[in-house]
Amino acid sequence: MLRILCLSLVLLWPGLALANPLGLAEALIRQEQTAEARAILDAYEPTTRAEQERKLWALAVAYGQEGRPRRAITYLEQLISLNPRSARYRLELAGALMAIEQDERAHYHYSLLRSSVTDPGIAAVLDDRLDRLERRKAWEGYLSIALTPESNAARRTAADTVVIAGLPFRINPNARARSATGVRLVFGGALLPMVAPDTRARIGLTFDGRFFNSDRAPDDYSVIGQLGLVNFGDRSRQAGATVHFARRWIDGDLYSDTTGITLRYSRLTGTSGSILVSARYQRIDYDNPRIATADETRLQLRYSHNITPRFQVYGSGFAEFRDSPTRSDKGTNFGLALGTQYLFQGGLQVGLELEQSRLKRDGVSPLFGTRRKDDRRMATLRLSNRNWNFQGFTPVLELGYETQDSSIPLYTYDNTRLALGVTRRF
Repeated sequence: MLRILCLSLVLLWPGLALANPLGLAEALIRQEQTAEARAILDAYEPTTRAEQERKLWALAVAYGQEGRPRRAITYLEQLISLNPRSARYRLELAGALMAIEQDERAHYHYSLLRSSVTDPGIAAVLDDRLDRLERRKAWEGYLSIALTPESNAARRTAADTVVIAGLPFRINPNARARSATGVRLVFGGALLPMVAPDTRARIGLTFDGRFFNSDRAPDDYSVIGQLGLVNFGDRSRQAGATVHFARRWIDGDLYSDTTGITLRYSRLTGTSGSILVSARYQRIDYDNPRIATADETRLQLRYSHNITPRFQVYGSGFAEFRDSPTRSDKGTNFGLALGTQYLFQGGLQVGLELEQSRLKRDGVSPLFGTRRKDDRRMATLRLSNRNWNFQGFTPVLELGYETQDSSIPLYTYDNTRLALGVTRRF
């Protein structure tokens, strides 16, 4: 890495007069006199954007030579903000992040580079680095916490009345749509011990919860355990099988226990795409004896494509089949989603996703006298900036709108939500 940085300085700006402070600092860096060079650079005030880039690059090189990649990252991130199209800056940032084991962020930048490369030799190098990142992880962790004000946090109907057995009943105002502010907390981790060449076990535990400080919406949280195997191949190929065990509580009371298995396969396709295929089967046992045990099978396909290093589009679809002794709880759910992400100058990343799904139940509800049919639509706008982070934590802002039309008015609702928080993968 250091040789590449120094060579880049020599080739990029040849013939500099040493009387110029910037040129003198660059010459000192080539002689590995980095402390003297940094003193000159700290006092130097660029007058043009080109000089600003040269100063930042020289500082990144100096700290790289001193074996201080964390300091080098500070300047490399500023360089990418000034020039997001520069493959050199992004490559060096990814290498520095990899050196301090911020693998998730390094993987992100290597993936962006990989999507824009057409030279087979460079593509092979990037594929190798991506594979090394995937294979070397002996453990992983993640943490996300966000403040979540919502207009209808419990997804309840706004209707005043509902018809049951042909008779109208007035809905208690406290059981209708109400705004609430809560906290969404997701954290977990997994051990990834090597059990065979190119194969790791996965032993993980995840907590996922929503908490509210009032009775306007119920607390809802789950604990999920995972045990599985993942096999790695070339071009970021991964194939795995995972058994999961989950327990869910609503308002402090046990709601359900779930046991299932998931099969996953993913890989790069072409020079700019990636594909993910998954299949999941699970059995849900409800604590309430009046709710019958249900079996769910879900198939999912997702494809993403990098049109440019800064512009990605993706699409996904799922088919879910639910089996239950109760025909009014048995049926299907199909959905499609389209999304895009764009990385602006300065590091701002904006994502937009649109999703629509249709749920149908096979039998007539004995309570409402009709079959349940739900049409659900969601739109989510997500903003983040990877250059704004502290100890790897990145701020994230999400705005979402969700609406559902149902043949049973009790299940019709609208909800607008905001989530402001931070996230990090370890």
